[in-house]
Amino acid sequence: YGSTELGVIAAGNPLDSFEERRDTAGTPLIGVQFETPAAGAASGDAAFPLRFRHAYACAGYADDEGKPVMPATLCEDGWFSTQDLGSIDPEGRIRLSGRIDHTVKRDGMLVAFADVEHALQQVDAIDRVVVVPGGSTPRGRELVAVCTLIAGAPKDAAAMNRASRLC
Repeated sequence: YGSTELGVIAAGNPLDSFEERRDTAGTPLIGVQFETPAAGAASGDAAFPLRFRHAYACAGYADDEGKPVMPATLCEDGWFSTQDLGSIDPEGRIRLSGRIDHTVKRDGMLVAFADVEHALQQVDAIDRVVVVPGGSTPRGRELVAVCTLIAGAPKDAAAMNRASRLC
């Protein structure tokens, strides 16, 4: 488990069961610090924004003019936000449960809710659509699309299904 800014920050144990490796991102590597939520903010299985730091993290980016820049939303006081939501289980493994930026992992790929909404919006019968995360599946988080239809338009479930699979 890692990010562009942090590199690899956690790894699973090959001796763990398949389910443990599938359901967690592993334990933080030596030297990687994990920011725990403030007392009372989140505990147990409650998800919170995951933030890490370590000595070899990204020092910053360059803007279009080559000047150093580090977005405050990414790094605050040396703590890097992965944009993931998750928790730490009693064994110290990272359990991912979603994203801050309206995306989920499905089959190892990052799927943006906006992409699914845009695809569904192309179906003639749909007036408006919003996508939200659902429960967990073996493929990753489930996506739930809530649509309002244009009054009097024929309901074409097959077209909606085809459009949602384009993403």
